[in-house]
Amino acid sequence: MIRHLFWLPLIGACLLAIFAVTSTAKAGVVVGGTRVVFNESSREQTVQITNQGTSPAMVQSWIDDGQADARPRHIQVPFVLTPPLTRLEPGQGQTLRIAYLPLPDKPLPTDRATVYYLNVLEIPPTSDEHKGKNTLQLAVRTRIKLFFRPKGVEGMPREAATKLVWRVDGGASGRYLTVENPTSYYVSINQAVVSDGAQTDTPTMVAPHESARMPLGAKAIEKLPNAGMVAFQWIDDYGASVENITSLTSHDE
Repeated sequence: MIRHLFWLPLIGACLLAIFAVTSTAKAGVVVGGTRVVFNESSREQTVQITNQGTSPAMVQSWIDDGQADARPRHIQVPFVLTPPLTRLEPGQGQTLRIAYLPLPDKPLPTDRATVYYLNVLEIPPTSDEHKGKNTLQLAVRTRIKLFFRPKGVEGMPREAATKLVWRVDGGASGRYLTVENPTSYYVSINQAVVSDGAQTDTPTMVAPHESARMPLGAKAIEKLPNAGMVAFQWIDDYGASVENITSLTSHDE
């Protein structure tokens, strides 16, 4: 889950005090979940959002194809999301409904998953006490992954992490942990540790049939009991962290 802060237009020419800006930046609208999995065989998927703040909020929601800065009206994705705009009172919830609507001119791969992103933008209202004053508002956007899985995809998503291929690359200029994904599913990795205790804390998502490279830190932590091993944490469909230990491969394999 990723959250961004957006500067909304100023009312007047000046800003409020730093304290006021900081307090406004706290998100009141919470998304129920850290990812959405949409199987093609499903009619729709739902996501719950709740206003846990103390003030009403306008919420704009949309789906993007990886272009985080693109304007919603310029984005073409094979999904319909309702409602795209809603007002939530404090303590009120709303169900977002996502339906799959294929684009004839942009067919999706049928043999592997595709990733999109669900955006939920909370726009705080202007209170009466700030009318006529110089104020600055912050809008908070929550952005989570949406994985679309076609009917023809092979294998099981939970098995994908166990089929990753790992190796250590690099030399004097720095070492890297390279991971190859031979499966049809995306795998999100939180961190990994190799046998000598070197670790990477760079979260990485490895696309189907592609590879990714993560820098290994020089600082060693507790070493693994066996040489030539890697222990890694990945995120499952429910947002839970799962740990696996497997063997490193050499360049000759």
